[in-house]
Amino acid sequence: MIRRTRTAELDPQELREAIREVLDREAGPERTRQAMDQPTGHDAKLWELLSGLGWTGLAIPEELGGAGATLVELGVVMQELGRGLVPCAFVPSVVLFGGALLMAGRPDQRSRMLPRIAAGDLLASAALVGRAGRCEAGSLGLEIVDRGAEISLRGTAEYVPDADVAELILVAARSRDGGVALVILDAGLESLEITPQPLFDPTRRFSRLELRDVVVPREAMLGDPSRGAKLREKLIDLGAIALACDSAGGAGQVLESTVAYTKQRQQFDRPVASFQALKHRCVDMMMRVEGSAVSVERALEAFASEQDETRIAASEAKFFAADGYAHVAREGVQMHGGVGFTWEYDCHLYLKRALLNQALLGDSRWHRDRAADALLSPPGRS
Repeated sequence: MIRRTRTAELDPQELREAIREVLDREAGPERTRQAMDQPTGHDAKLWELLSGLGWTGLAIPEELGGAGATLVELGVVMQELGRGLVPCAFVPSVVLFGGALLMAGRPDQRSRMLPRIAAGDLLASAALVGRAGRCEAGSLGLEIVDRGAEISLRGTAEYVPDADVAELILVAARSRDGGVALVILDAGLESLEITPQPLFDPTRRFSRLELRDVVVPREAMLGDPSRGAKLREKLIDLGAIALACDSAGGAGQVLESTVAYTKQRQQFDRPVASFQALKHRCVDMMMRVEGSAVSVERALEAFASEQDETRIAASEAKFFAADGYAHVAREGVQMHGGVGFTWEYDCHLYLKRALLNQALLGDSRWHRDRAADALLSPPGRS
């Protein structure tokens, strides 16, 4: 995505503390609950604050209006956004769409769109998966036809994040020869229909796209068409790492709030946190949280420095952090006792988020198989 050039100038721990201070003051589950009641689920005022602080441009080069940092620093933001269940289109707009431009955008595309992303003026999304959310290229529901100076697209794309607030959408489509192309579309096209696709996680919004012979100039394509499949795979790596960051941040918050609750709740005239059985469960949760943080850090470093093991690290981080998040969230609900199941507490919001993180962009079994295939493949083949 971006080579590491300014790491020494941004201390990750100081960055984390600064971000957490802002989010603890301005965001949090209560603000997420308010956004959940809105049609789009997107907090526009909070987005304006985050972009004003420079978070949306953190990993964009300085000459394009950003801070010139790397995915490592951006990962800190994603973890803290996950910790607070922050309702915004950060991942689809900044990470996936912005990352695609950084990896494969032409100079005119980069200069036109990246400064707007950095400023928070451009909200975008990415449709990368196929039917039923599958990641295999053959499952893509969009088909592209090359007409020379123009291209046409038809079909459907499912589980597109924040498409209802996006101005532009990056779509992955399969060609008749079995290849994959990535195309940037205006979300307001008359022949593009966006239908809400509600899921069990109320903190995020997804949509189904239906394209009815959408015709756009060939310049709308992103990158070299012959390398579309490889670019899509790199975006899946990036999306998997983003979900792992969200999972690691959310799991950490669940652990923190659960420990705090067990210290307050009394049984037999003593805090339940003093019970040995609960101590063991908390230690198990902590080990999963710490392990997730390590796997996420490795994946961020691998992607930022373009290591050969990036795909392995990305898939490992995805299944380890997402599975860990689901386990920690379930334990959090249980250790809150009867109130853990009630709407008034936040446990269920984190649990639903965790379960959806497991399913998005390939479930854990798919990523285990993917990591194993990459490990067994000769260098350069994957």
